[in-house]
Amino acid sequence: MNEDHDFPITELIGKLLTSVSFVMDYLKLQFEHPVLTVLTTVTVLNHQVATGTSTAGYADALYRQIGKAVSHVRLVPKQEIRITFNDRSEILVSLTAKNHAGPELAMFELPPDGLWVLREN
Repeated sequence: MNEDHDFPITELIGKLLTSVSFVMDYLKLQFEHPVLTVLTTVTVLNHQVATGTSTAGYADALYRQIGKAVSHVRLVPKQEIRITFNDRSEILVSLTAKNHAGPELAMFELPPDGLWVLREN
């Protein structure tokens, strides 16, 4: 396992979102081989319309992202991971303290290189 300061999230650039899995109280976003496990809240922005976890159509909004290529990724510590797709839609992963239950915020699996964990500092 690697420290969060080496979190290689930019490896998602050029990758397609290939699956979204809802697992109990977290979410798994698979981008071809890399997987981002999200333990906080996620918002989908499409044409400046925000769809969050408590919004009707949330699962559908995430489903519609499948098959899109990532054009840009930005990690803002203690704020968010912002994943931008080729059509300018976005997935925002909250990294604020109020949006998670435990010390882990997200995990990034990059086969065969390893697993990175983002933790609350």
